[in-house]
Amino acid sequence: MRPADYYRGREQTYLKHFFLEHYLERVAYNIGSFASDFVYVDAFAGPWRTEDPDLSDTSPLIATSTLSKIREELRKTGKAVRVRCAFVEEDADAYETLRRAAEQLEDVDSVL
Repeated sequence: MRPADYYRGREQTYLKHFFLEHYLERVAYNIGSFASDFVYVDAFAGPWRTEDPDLSDTSPLIATSTLSKIREELRKTGKAVRVRCAFVEEDADAYETLRRAAEQLEDVDSVL
């Protein structure tokens, strides 16, 4: 996770990214241990003020990266989990950027 200074003026983004990087993994493992589907919904998905061309510093990509990793770990134990993500964004420019990024995801089903 980026240092807290990176999020100055965007504290809500810091909290969202902190949750994604520290708690989403545990939640996904728990749900994936008994369910065959994991659905993640991201309201206000952005991307906002990204500095990385691949959007890796945005909540949608942080989440999908984490969920892909968990899906692979569960697959190694014989558990097949389908990961689906719903990204919600009302800003047309941010939506279009997010749509293009979602098209590149290979192992996560995404809905915009």
